[in-house]
Amino acid sequence: AGGPSYAVELGRKDGLSSTAQSVAGKLPQPTFSLDQLNSLFASHGLTQTDLIALSGSDFAVFSPLKLLS
Repeated sequence: AGGPSYAVELGRKDGLSSTAQSVAGKLPQPTFSLDQLNSLFASHGLTQTDLIALSGSDFAVFSPLKLLS
């Protein structure tokens, strides 16, 4: 709307490529048990506290507001 503009680089800086094959087996499945989730997170250097924090953030972002009231 008439303001200044500048070029912004797009994309992630933590990887040079993104393919389905590169993430296979690295993401939790909806059917995972708590033990499976803990193991998967631990394999990435994360704790159960990290699991809870990340899961909670997804709930808050993707849940319909009627569930939060």
